[in-house]
Amino acid sequence: MNHRLSTILPRSTYTADKTEIIELDMADPISAIIIELAVTGAADVAVAHAIACLSKIEIVDGSEVLYSLSGYEAEAVDIYHNKGMRSNWNPYLNTLDVQRFIA
Repeated sequence: MNHRLSTILPRSTYTADKTEIIELDMADPISAIIIELAVTGAADVAVAHAIACLSKIEIVDGSEVLYSLSGYEAEAVDIYHNKGMRSNWNPYLNTLDVQRFIA
């Protein structure tokens, strides 16, 4: 099986709530999408888990919703599917990223 790795969206910085719509070219089939979330906090104390930043992940084809989960639900499905947690970095210190990867 051939695999390819491509970046759909470059790293972006958000300071407020935002809905990001990403148009996908469906000419080539997609077998997996991995989301990297890097949250940089302003304090050493976390207000919520980093994955709480993703309130909803949806994959929509026209008017049909193919996938719709919250960040927590998507990470739980990813852990269950892979029989373990991905290597995530959670220092919760000033100026350091808290990284979460979900597929």
